[in-house]
Amino acid sequence: GDLDECRREHLCFQEDGEHKSEGVLPLFILADPVSTRGLHWESFLIVYAPQLQGTFYFDVGKAGKLFYLRAYSDIPSPGDYSWRITVRESNTMNFEGVFSAEDYAKPRVLPAHIQISHNLPYTITIKSSH
Repeated sequence: GDLDECRREHLCFQEDGEHKSEGVLPLFILADPVSTRGLHWESFLIVYAPQLQGTFYFDVGKAGKLFYLRAYSDIPSPGDYSWRITVRESNTMNFEGVFSAEDYAKPRVLPAHIQISHNLPYTITIKSSH
């Protein structure tokens, strides 16, 4: 769409060694039936990390009536960093993983009752796995 609903930030580790991003999942960016078959993905958060020579990406996807989350990075040794996505609704949902190709190939699925109109605040954490 014409509206760019993707947030862009720069990586900034706090004293606890974590980077935190907050926002609302823009499920509506998947409203256009771009592809009826298979998963359609859109990035909703990009975190630039020049100090790590790369970038972290967070995507929301849709196939049928289900929504999915995945994360990846093009930094060297991305598996050295982990991510956590906390989504708040009536209850809190936590999704965790590492920035690896294997993990990227296994998107996390949101509960089946989630609708495109739902307002889902998120907190994303990036930290070193070491």
